[in-house]
Amino acid sequence: MKPKTTPRTRPITYLTPAQKKQIREIYQVLKEHLELSYAEWVAGFEWEYAPQPELEIWAAIAEAYHRVNLSQRLNQRMKKVVFQILLMCSFNGESHTRASFKRDGVDPKFVQQVLNSYNGLTRPLGVVRLPSPKRTVASKLIERKP
Repeated sequence: MKPKTTPRTRPITYLTPAQKKQIREIYQVLKEHLELSYAEWVAGFEWEYAPQPELEIWAAIAEAYHRVNLSQRLNQRMKKVVFQILLMCSFNGESHTRASFKRDGVDPKFVQQVLNSYNGLTRPLGVVRLPSPKRTVASKLIERKP
């Protein structure tokens, strides 16, 4: 099931031609596992305040995915497992990924082989809180508890 997209008037970030080329290359490698069209995926990057770090993570995932698929003849189910391992590692780190796939019955040696191919972010992503706009007197009054 595809997620519903909300129409947006204009992007936050305008991607460079080099970034758009990189997005197309990543998309070509991973498209069988992405639920978004190419245009929707590009739009997602345009709504990032800083798309380059996100692009670097996806590039590392695509490179590792391609490397593992070249080294082994994988069926569709195992290709999906490789993608899931790489995606989980980018969000949760290696130790959590190993433990999770061990519970799912995936051979730990295979999981480690996939993780060894991944040169991307191997620690959980952090959330950056942007500074909030100045609060008005009215917003301060609304926040007060009676």
